[in-house]
Amino acid sequence: MNTPTQLRYTKFYTTILCLLLYTVCARAAVVIYKITSKETIYGNGQSQKYSGRGWLVLDADTLAGYQVSGGVVNDQKLFSVIQRQKYIGGVVFGSSGAAYTYLAKAELPGTQFAYTLMESDFISGKNSSVFVDPFPRQLPKIMKGAESGVILIPATGGQVITSGTTTYILDLKSSAASNDNLRSVTDIVDAYATIMNSQGYTRVFPPPAQ
Repeated sequence: MNTPTQLRYTKFYTTILCLLLYTVCARAAVVIYKITSKETIYGNGQSQKYSGRGWLVLDADTLAGYQVSGGVVNDQKLFSVIQRQKYIGGVVFGSSGAAYTYLAKAELPGTQFAYTLMESDFISGKNSSVFVDPFPRQLPKIMKGAESGVILIPATGGQVITSGTTTYILDLKSSAASNDNLRSVTDIVDAYATIMNSQGYTRVFPPPAQ
């Protein structure tokens, strides 16, 4: 039979254990996708093609996060860190119980960056059971995205249009390691920005919408 002192200590350690478990469970897990993209810009009497690479770092529960990506533009190695704003996301179900996660954004005019007359982005992929933390999650291993936009050129009053595609591949190893080490989305984003800098890329900051 437990004495009052034993019961008191048992309650104390049970409380500590519950708090620790709550902290682990309450902390948002992160998920990392490697990205490759291709984009074409039309306007000013010409068309230009670009390719890019980088990472998409998301909160595994809300799918909010940032994209760190870069490429070569006019012989300059440039990259940016973009917060994913005003996306909607969800899961839909197809035949045979298949589930698909999507992220989507459509604005007319765009409200995140200056001179954006229109911006759209749609990303989707078929879910699988994956382990990015101790608990199984339903997330796509591969997602495909399609983006388009209409941008005003303030110096001339003209416009250019952009059209692109992006492939997102789940980086299970990096996602799991980041969660094991309790790294936040912003910690990981800062680390990837440092990698881009170390590889000779210069960070650019798109002007915000007024």
